[in-house]
Amino acid sequence: MKRYGMTASSDHAADLCDALTVVLSHSTTPDPQVGDSVLYRGSWGKGPQTQATVTNIDTNKGRPVVDLDDGHWAYLYQIDEVLK
Repeated sequence: MKRYGMTASSDHAADLCDALTVVLSHSTTPDPQVGDSVLYRGSWGKGPQTQATVTNIDTNKGRPVVDLDDGHWAYLYQIDEVLK
């Protein structure tokens, strides 16, 4: 990590590891469709679980972004579950 300008004790390195863990643990969640109710977590996937309905799906720099009816948006890795 030193060659990337971080030390092992860096808060940024810990945040990066946490974010990677969240992404990998959510890689099997089915893709939501517009109108689906979902459980998602804000704060890069570390916030409390919240239920909302998908209103739109778009992309940001090639990554799918889900717009939600509660005024928030989420990347797919932030969605814990698609409720049917």
